[in-house]
Amino acid sequence: MNAFLRAMPEDEGPSPESSTGINWDNVLKTIETEGEEYTDECGNRVKSLYLGSVLSLSPSGKYYTPYASGNVEPEEAEADQAWYNAVDEEAAIRGLTVVPGEGDPTDLIVLKVLGTDENPACERDKQAAADRHRPHL
Repeated sequence: MNAFLRAMPEDEGPSPESSTGINWDNVLKTIETEGEEYTDECGNRVKSLYLGSVLSLSPSGKYYTPYASGNVEPEEAEADQAWYNAVDEEAAIRGLTVVPGEGDPTDLIVLKVLGTDENPACERDKQAAADRHRPHL
């Protein structure tokens, strides 16, 4: 089991503080102690941490693209989109961002910006690149 998922009995829904099933307290503690620190292409100091694979975290357990999504039913796509939106919101509340992996887009990486270089154009480009990897309905 993924260390960042909350253990829940089958008859219980997600905890009130997380509709995604992610244990954000554990993510925050782990990124502080084990996160990889680096300077990104915009000059920001960042810590990153592997959250897990969309294949084990998302409701459908599938990875798909807008141009080849025949393996996903519309209900699955809607559930996945709602899950991605909730992940983004829950992460943002905690000052985190979740992005796909650079080498493997099925990987989800948590980022925590430690210090910024205040380059808005660079940040917009990075967000646009991250958005391209999200499923689209």
